[in-house]
Amino acid sequence: MSFAAAWMMSDIGQNAADIGSVVTLRKRTSLGGPDPAINPVTGTVTVAAAALVGAASVTLNAPPGNWFLAAGDQFSIAGTTTVYTVTAQSIAASGVFSGVAVTPVLASAAAAGALVSFIFAGDYSVAAVVSRYRDEMINGTLVTASDINVVMPVMDLFGRAIPVPSTEDRVIVGGISRAVLTVGTTRVAGAALAYDVQLR
Repeated sequence: MSFAAAWMMSDIGQNAADIGSVVTLRKRTSLGGPDPAINPVTGTVTVAAAALVGAASVTLNAPPGNWFLAAGDQFSIAGTTTVYTVTAQSIAASGVFSGVAVTPVLASAAAAGALVSFIFAGDYSVAAVVSRYRDEMINGTLVTASDINVVMPVMDLFGRAIPVPSTEDRVIVGGISRAVLTVGTTRVAGAALAYDVQLR
């Protein structure tokens, strides 16, 4: 669907489209197999064991489920401002990410139980057109009153190509993580120009 079509589907009179809203596409990846580990991690992550200043790794508690951290994932620890980048894949075992290798080394001590906040390697921040669906489009099943339409270009704010969104992904709009229901692609002369995504 084109940008023009997105405008037509938005209720301009009551719920004007928000042009240039920054949203985050959060891609889901898995390691394969019958019960695969998944990234990004969904749920609360905390420091499992205290770590000293200068440590090159930290052990983290993982939420219930099968998860992995990917090289390039970034996190900060509550009470500090330093952003750490995971340098090697780490798979949770028995609810723990053991010895997660990071750069830079810890700039301050990490206390056990401290909350950890992530930006994942599969996060793509993008300026998008965000709009509500027009009343006549809402049927309560395929489109509900709470659904929103996001039209995003194929490049993120940092010039990276955005992978085609899928129904396994999430899109964060205004701090709220939403499920992807449908995805369309606008093409010009065969080249992808934008992704049109229905979120719930």
